Amino acid sequence: NTGDQLAERLGETAAEAVESGLRELWRSLRELRFAVVNDVRIRSIQLPELRRVTPARTVPVMLLAYRETGDAENRDELVTRNRLRYPSFITPSQTIEIISND
Repeated sequence: NTGDQLAERLGETAAEAVESGLRELWRSLRELRFAVVNDVRIRSIQLPELRRVTPARTVPVMLLAYRETGDAENRDELVTRNRLRYPSFITPSQTIEIISND
């Protein structure tokens, strides 16, 4: 992910700094890397969970929304997010992404 890539690049740049004798830059980059890793870890915990659901049989979108989120009002969000061509029903050939709002 982007946070891991950034942390890796900061680590590489810090290593280059220490090899060049730039100890203060190395310390700053090391502290920045630590702060980035912690910030990404905290933010990732706060993100909603993304799940993928493939129904066993054709079901109404409203029913699937209620089953998976506890609220049939999430129907429009499912239709929009998954770009459903026929927004009334979901067939077993379709895998639907659902974002939990817990």
